[in-house]
Amino acid sequence: MKRRVKVGEEFDAEIRLIEANKKARVEHTRERLALIICVMAVAFLAGAAILGFFDGEFSKLNAVWSVAGAIIGTVVGYYFRGSSKD
Repeated sequence: MKRRVKVGEEFDAEIRLIEANKKARVEHTRERLALIICVMAVAFLAGAAILGFFDGEFSKLNAVWSVAGAIIGTVVGYYFRGSSKD
C-alpha cells in the first residue's frame, strides 16, 4: 500500500504485525518444560529422601540436591527475576 507523505518521496508502508501467537506458543512451551523439570527434580528429591529414610543414610539426598537445587534455582531465577524486559 502506497502512502503519500508531505516531505520526501513515497514509500511502501507495509504493516508488519508481531506474531503474538508464535510468541505465546514459545512461552507456553518454556513454561511447560520448566514445570516438567521442576516436578521431576522434586520427584527425585522425594525418592532420595525415602531411600535415605529407610537406609538411615542421607548421602543420596545430598547428591540429588546438589544437582536438583541448581536446576530448580535456575528455573525459579528465570521466572521470578527482579527486572524484566516485558
